[in-house]
Amino acid sequence: MSSSKLKWDEVKTLAREARPWWRILYDKFWWQYGPVREHVERVLAARAPTWKSTNDIHTIVCGLANKECDWEQPHFELDDDLRIAFWSYCDGLDTESAFIELEDEYGISFPSEEIDEAMNGTVGELIHRIEAKLDAKLAASSQFS
Repeated sequence: MSSSKLKWDEVKTLAREARPWWRILYDKFWWQYGPVREHVERVLAARAPTWKSTNDIHTIVCGLANKECDWEQPHFELDDDLRIAFWSYCDGLDTESAFIELEDEYGISFPSEEIDEAMNGTVGELIHRIEAKLDAKLAASSQFS
């Protein structure tokens, strides 16, 4: 498993390899505290928080990953899979809560189909989606000014 990039397929593989046969008894515990989460936390902890100075949207996305998904050090890079950053391992609503907060923060909308599509992309792709929505919003508002 690569140590620098966080890709969903690799996380799923680790989960299948490391999961004991009796995992059904503590599935929530397994995902929350097991080797998959430990691996992701190790990768994040080893990274410098360079995102704090490069892009405000990136800072907000990483902050939401911390708030909604309890990542201790949400140092997500642009090419990390969004499905890991907004991983709904606990109650299944973390992703929806994060997108609702993005909608509130920027005054934009994410239909459920677009959320599904975004979740199959990367953190950087989500940032580009938000920037495109903000540009469209600005263009629409300047058109009526």
